[in-house]
Amino acid sequence: MKKLLVVLIVAFSGVLNAQPYINVAGQTWMKYDLKVFTFQNGDSIYIAKSNEDWLNATAIEKPALCIEYGGFFYNHYAVSDKRGLAPKGYRIPTKKDVEILTNKLGGLDKAGLFLQYQEPYEMYPNGFGDSTVGFNVNGNGHRGGIGSYWSMQNPRGDYWLLDEIIKDPAEFKNVVVDSEIKDKLHLQAYYFSVYFYEAEMFIWDEQKGCGMSVRCIKE
Repeated sequence: MKKLLVVLIVAFSGVLNAQPYINVAGQTWMKYDLKVFTFQNGDSIYIAKSNEDWLNATAIEKPALCIEYGGFFYNHYAVSDKRGLAPKGYRIPTKKDVEILTNKLGGLDKAGLFLQYQEPYEMYPNGFGDSTVGFNVNGNGHRGGIGSYWSMQNPRGDYWLLDEIIKDPAEFKNVVVDSEIKDKLHLQAYYFSVYFYEAEMFIWDEQKGCGMSVRCIKE
């Protein structure tokens, strides 16, 4: 009995100490989406609990987090905050990091096949995708800058990248949106998106006030 107890303790300790990461394309990625409430220095991240909270955070470029549909959505102001959103030893991936990843997985036309869950679905009763990589993106979509959620009916994973892009404000002069964030629309950043049950993946840019998932890469 004592011997069995020792074996169980050792096994349980191994589970606790297991590093939740995966190695793919010569890179080391976190195995799970980031779910933290504080920056590296211990400062709390503002949690938006309503559309109004979220809109206000966008308007003043305030780092914010919301928790919905089982996912943690961060705006890009939190992602790029100098206090550090990623845990020690990790960082927010760049567009270049994802380009390296996708090239190793056959390019943007095929990479999505390897990054999503492989599970049965009414359209694909035998599952879809190749789960051998173990990346397993979520299908929670993202939250818009004004607070609305996207892609709940068409599951997709949307993940922020570190790279920012400032567009010409004139591109958005005819966009109908709350006046509080009208002058923020050109402040954008890149993200990658994987649609479930599709092999293709995408690298796009979106307004920094949107809320997306985060998957960190090892430094």
